[in-house]
Amino acid sequence: MNNLVDTLLSEFQGNTTRGISQQIGATEAQTQNALNQFLPIMVQALSKNSQTTQGAASLFNAVSNDHDGSILNDVMGFLGNSSSGPGKGILGHVFSSQLSGVNGFISESTGLSPQMTSTLMEVAAPLVM
Repeated sequence: MNNLVDTLLSEFQGNTTRGISQQIGATEAQTQNALNQFLPIMVQALSKNSQTTQGAASLFNAVSNDHDGSILNDVMGFLGNSSSGPGKGILGHVFSSQLSGVNGFISESTGLSPQMTSTLMEVAAPLVM
């Protein structure tokens, strides 16, 4: 799982981090720190969800039907219009009742406001999927 997290972290640098930081109103360093906290948690939650037949089927359907990877063809375009994106739904599905705890943890560990970390997670989740 570490290789996957490392790959994701490398993808969330440069223009992507810059775009997210502008969207949440944080510095690039703060944004990168929050992404460094969030991405491993997201990958771990996806892994946990996939360990049951129902969870694996649900993730497969989500990827097959809603997250075909085309978002990666225009990441900057997505970042400019991510407020209408599927991030809230993804986070609700992946984390369920633990979402506020994840948000609180990232907020506390990074010093960003809960609103900033919530937006960061909503923007990053579709890119991870």
